[in-house]
Amino acid sequence: MNVLFLEGIFPNDPSVEDLKETQLIGLAGVMAEMVSAKLARNFPDRSFSTFVIDEGSDFGVSFHQTR
Repeated sequence: MNVLFLEGIFPNDPSVEDLKETQLIGLAGVMAEMVSAKLARNFPDRSFSTFVIDEGSDFGVSFHQTR
């Protein structure tokens, strides 16, 4: 499985929970684009799906090959 969990990157401070969520969503989106670009460059003959995982306590970026 190809996954990078991001939850532990930012401090766990309840007073800034909304900011943390906004930062995580932004970072995950940028990282998904980076992974997608890297895969396309390294494997031009293959297709991949790159996506953000947001399932409760699991938050990160993953991908899988589609063809």
